Amino acid sequence: MNDQKKSIAALHELVETCEDGKKGYQNASENIENDEIKTILYRLSQQRSLFEAELKDEIRQLGGDTEKGPSLGGTVHRVWMKGHGCYPKRVHERGKSGYREV
Repeated sequence: MNDQKKSIAALHELVETCEDGKKGYQNASENIENDEIKTILYRLSQQRSLFEAELKDEIRQLGGDTEKGPSLGGTVHRVWMKGHGCYPKRVHERGKSGYREV
């Protein structure tokens, strides 16, 4: 696999991480009573949307397809998170490791 394809693959993983984080923060903001924390979580969700858009721009600039569907691992993770009502603490760590690869 050439460097460009490796970069595109790593960026796709980061997009997926942002999608997971966005959904996790949004879910958490919808399920918390404290208005201050609710606002913070909502803003973090919106921030992940912006990150996702920037990453997709980079993928397009490298000639990649941004309409790649979610991976099986990401789908399973989202279903598990939703079923357990867990806060996505590990999403942040996954994002940091993916960022190092790019």
